[in-house]
Amino acid sequence: MAGPGQAGADYGYAAPGATYDSQALFDEVIGLCRRVGARRVLDLGCGNGAFCRVLTDRGFEAVGCDPSESGVRIAARAVPAATFRQLGVYDDPAALDEPHFDAVVAIEVVEHLYLPRHLPRFARRVLKPGGSLILTTPYHGYLKNLAIGVLGRWDTHWSPLWDGGHVKFWSVRTLRALVEPEGFSYERFSGVGRVPGFWKSMVLQFRRDVGGVQEPARQADANRAAAGTPGADQTEESSNGAHDPAQGAGQRCAQTDQPAR
Repeated sequence: MAGPGQAGADYGYAAPGATYDSQALFDEVIGLCRRVGARRVLDLGCGNGAFCRVLTDRGFEAVGCDPSESGVRIAARAVPAATFRQLGVYDDPAALDEPHFDAVVAIEVVEHLYLPRHLPRFARRVLKPGGSLILTTPYHGYLKNLAIGVLGRWDTHWSPLWDGGHVKFWSVRTLRALVEPEGFSYERFSGVGRVPGFWKSMVLQFRRDVGGVQEPARQADANRAAAGTPGADQTEESSNGAHDPAQGAGQRCAQTDQPAR
């Protein structure tokens, strides 16, 4: 069953292959999958299967799922070595009918979700204990946000005219606030594309806790909702951007293994 923002979520894919400049991002995610020793990977929000093709070409066992009928149809034809299911984060994870995964990857997905907590909750149910959740989303930080404003690019960057486009914009802090209460521990951050501080995307890796979900944090969200106050993913940061745990690094993909505090 489609959820908010998922009904009509068919993006009308016409062909296989990446729909944006994705090579550096794909390489970074593949590197993380190898680093954590993953062999079996779920591409959550796989679209037309472009990343599943990369996974299978590099020796991973790949399963992809997406609510887009056209995307899944094209993916199944283009990447016969992978398995595909037409469902999304608002659906019951049991519908996958698959063994648990070493890693769940969601590439440029979370910014499209009206109810983003469904993503880590879905991932937790299909991951092995200790498995990894790897999220990518457009990077936002103080310097980049300032540059967008100075150059007068906000109407383009925030464009409301893109059907099915971005509805939430994330920082490292707000992504951690989204994922950690759902039974995950933060592991590392990478910035990908362009130059440090102006990255095109960011990649965050989390580890599924062996124990249970942090129920007090989930209850706190329920209490906020009852009181009519915003939850963690509705608050804005005082810096109007991301807490940048790797600011000043000189390489193309800056990484840190220490959680940002």
